[in-house]
Amino acid sequence: MNDIDKKLTIYHVDKKKFIQKKIILPNIFYSKFKELNLNKFSKYLFNDLFSIMTTDQIFIFYNSKRTDIIKYIGKKYPYFCFFFVGAKLSINKRVRASLVNVNSFCTKYTNYGKISNKKFNYIAKTYIKFNDKLSYNNNGKIIIYVNNSTGWWGKFINLENLEKLVEKIRLYKNNEIVIRLHEKDFKDKKFSELINILDKKFDDKVYFDKQSKPWNKIINEVHCVFIQNSFTLFELMSYGIPIFRMEEVVSYNIYDDLYYPKDEEMKYFNDLSLYKIDRKKLLKKYYSHLVFEYDAKKLVDFVTHLYKSYYLN
Repeated sequence: MNDIDKKLTIYHVDKKKFIQKKIILPNIFYSKFKELNLNKFSKYLFNDLFSIMTTDQIFIFYNSKRTDIIKYIGKKYPYFCFFFVGAKLSINKRVRASLVNVNSFCTKYTNYGKISNKKFNYIAKTYIKFNDKLSYNNNGKIIIYVNNSTGWWGKFINLENLEKLVEKIRLYKNNEIVIRLHEKDFKDKKFSELINILDKKFDDKVYFDKQSKPWNKIINEVHCVFIQNSFTLFELMSYGIPIFRMEEVVSYNIYDDLYYPKDEEMKYFNDLSLYKIDRKKLLKKYYSHLVFEYDAKKLVDFVTHLYKSYYLN
């Protein structure tokens, strides 16, 4: 049996309309489901979501690993679905959060809303600190944060192009550059050899780091961060750390609206005092689809609310 077949399907038959409805949870046997009570989760889905469903089936990718989701990073899933794009927070390690996207792993098919100031302030106080002003060190480190090249974004990552990105940065600034790779890339012989080759090409103010220091220790030392597709960028933006694209290395960018336009952003990199992105407005947009709960009832309430906003309003 393939992992994609290891799924839980909840059925409901509307006897009046002679319609069978299905809610499908792919890959329920993966360990991530230990975080919530699956029996309660299924019960609440049956009682709450079925009662308002107008589609004949819904896929809920609470866990996407070992499924066929890799096919739908840049395109629409054939059936209505919710994708929980989750991660443990990098700075507040006690918390795991999920961005719930609709009909694709990427963001382009999701109509994000906007949360209230009250809810935003609650998130800032409880989960992800928000600084009204930018927080960066003029003489600090420039971080290049690369996703796991053997993970979801592997086919979009070209580590050899790190050299091009470093050269571009050096046209403007001579700060220390830290290339922060995923620890799995250090265990892969192929990438270890590439890292050694690149390391010899760089000046002595550029070095590789396999996350030897936690983010909550790094943020006070940072000038800015080149980052894409990682959940960490929401935390960095909230803390007030300027973020920039790194499309030389990662060719796909699912959060393009969090950055200045490509043809302008190096102007802001060159002078961070000009960096005026409306961080709060952008965060409030994405937070409208952000959930921190592992309580089964609250998760079902959340997806039921999203379903209503897509189909019943």
